[in-house]
Parts: sequence; structure tokens; C-alpha cells
Amino acid sequence: MRLTRVTITGADDDVEPAQLGNLSRRYPFVEWGILFSKTREGQPRYPSFKWRQSLEQVWEQNRAMNLSAHLCGELARQTLAGREEWIGRVESTPYVRVQLNGFGRSAYDGIVGLMHTYLTRQWILQVYDDDTLAMACNLCRVRGGSHRFVILFDASGGTGTAPKKWPAPPNTWHIAYSGGITPENFASVVEGLSVLRPPGALSSPVPDTFGVDLETGARTGDKFDLEKVALILEQATHLVGVSRT
Repeated sequence: MRLTRVTITGADDDVEPAQLGNLSRRYPFVEWGILFSKTREGQPRYPSFKWRQSLEQVWEQNRAMNLSAHLCGELARQTLAGREEWIGRVESTPYVRVQLNGFGRSAYDGIVGLMHTYLTRQWILQVYDDDTLAMACNLCRVRGGSHRFVILFDASGGTGTAPKKWPAPPNTWHIAYSGGITPENFASVVEGLSVLRPPGALSSPVPDTFGVDLETGARTGDKFDLEKVALILEQATHLVGVSRT
């Protein structure tokens, strides 16, 4: 598999949006994952509404800049239950991809209708174990094509802890991995992920690309650290698009 996307999540009011814009020009494969929360807006990792407005202005100057909206807490629960409020708010914004944290059995039915309503969005389903991974794969298979979905495996739930073992990629559906990835281990993790193969890979269509998502690994003392981000992205320039399968 080839690494094609590196998502850096958790930029907040401590960083100037223009700095992210500059990095996007230098590293066009980077995506900025912006956390949305009803109760934590303006706190570390959760930028304020004013900051997001500034980010959108930066995006207007470089529409190739990749942005994703990561819905957390109550916003994610409401959306997974089928409520349109927050998806409607990001529909006319630069956030082409929407991540839903906390995907699980109780969320399965509610989200189906939204997926058919908002056809211009790609959905990122955050899963945390084999069961939720299997559920997400089933939803992808039944409700849409592979271009509509990405599965994010994050056993840590955003706490930055690496899993004991990374799961093999599912057949057909594109996957991203998160948890415990840092500037120090970035290259070795990507090398290991690039050689994973799904069950039945020799007889079934398989995804040939994957992504990684870093949040805690891009921070120092819970502050967004642009130096760490630059270290990660510089390493990624030598790894993006390289296949080892």
C-alpha cells in the first residue's frame, strides 16, 4: 500500500491559520483535521469559531488546502443519530471530509440517511476494535462506493496510544490509522503499515492507499507544535506514494 495522506489534527487558537496555509503549499498531501465540539470550543485542540473563520479565509487563497471537520462529543452523537444540524453547517464550507468520532452499533441506522443527503462529503468513520471495524465495512458495502468512505482505526480514541497490533486493511475500503504516531517513530510506523495486506488479498480487489492521522504526536505540553509538524511532514515527503507491497 502507498501512503497518500497525512492528517494533522488539533490545530487551535495557538497557531496562526496562515502558518497552516504555508505548510499546505509546501506539503500538498497534508490535511488539517479541525475538531468541532459544542462544549470545548476555544480550548486546546478545539479552535474557536473566530479562528475557524480565519482558517476559511486562508483556504480561499489556496483552495487546494485539505481540511476535514472532526465532530466530537455531543456533535458526533447527534449526527450519528441522524440529526442534520452540524453537517448542514459544514456543507457550504471547505471541509470536504467529515469525521464522525464514536461510530458504533447504536449509530448505524441514524447515519444512513445523512450519507444519502450530503453526497458531496466523504465520511470518515472512526472505529476502535475489530467489531466496529467490521460494522463500518458492512455500512460501506451496503450504503455506498469506496469513494464515499474512509475508515479510521484509532483504538486510543484520540489519546495518542499505539495499539498492540495494527489491523489489516479491509478489502476495497480505504483506511487510515491513528494512535501513538510521533516524529520519532513516524517512518517506521508507515513502513510497517505499508506492507499490511487484507485477508484474501490475492483474490479480491484491495485498497492500494492508506492514510495516517496524528494529534497528540503533533503537540508538546498540549500545545500544537509547528516544529514537530514540520518534522513529520518532511519525513512524509520521502514516503508518500511509495509502495512496498
